[in-house]
Amino acid sequence: MNYLEWLASLVDIELTEHWHFIFDTLNKIDFYYTHPLDENRVSDGLALRFDYAEQTGASKIQALKDNRPCSFLEMLVALCFRAGTQVISNPHDLFIMVMDNLHLFDQQVDETFIINQVHKALNHVHDYDGSNGGLFVLPGIDITQDDYWKQVMKIGRFM
Repeated sequence: MNYLEWLASLVDIELTEHWHFIFDTLNKIDFYYTHPLDENRVSDGLALRFDYAEQTGASKIQALKDNRPCSFLEMLVALCFRAGTQVISNPHDLFIMVMDNLHLFDQQVDETFIINQVHKALNHVHDYDGSNGGLFVLPGIDITQDDYWKQVMKIGRFM
C-alpha cells in the first residue's frame, strides 16, 4: 500500500481515478497556518509519515528524509482522523464535509481550481461562519478567531 492509499484508508476513501487526482493534488500543497494553535496541525500531519512507516513496514529512514513541509492533505487527514477518535464518530464524514465545503466533488475540477480553493480556505477568505470558502461551515456561528481544532469541536456538537 502506498502512502496516498494509506492516507485514504484513514478517512475511508476508495482511491478512484477522481479521488486519486484530488489526493495527489492536495498532497502537493504545503499546509500553512495563520492561527498559532494550528501549528499542532503541522505536527499531527507530519506524524502520519512515521505512522505509515510503522504500520506498513516502510523505512523510517525514508520518512526522515522526506523533509518537505506538511502537506494540506496530511494536515486534513490527521485532523479528521484525530477528530474521529476523539470528537466525531466517523473521520470519513468530516473529510467529506470539507471536500464538499471546498467544492471538490465536481468532476470537472482541475489542479488550479483545487489549489485556489485550498489557499482561499487557508487564508480564511470566507464568511464569518466559514461559508463561501472555509474548511468548516457553522451557520450563524463566528469561527473567524478559531483554530481548526476548535472549529471541529464546535462541529462535533452538531454531528
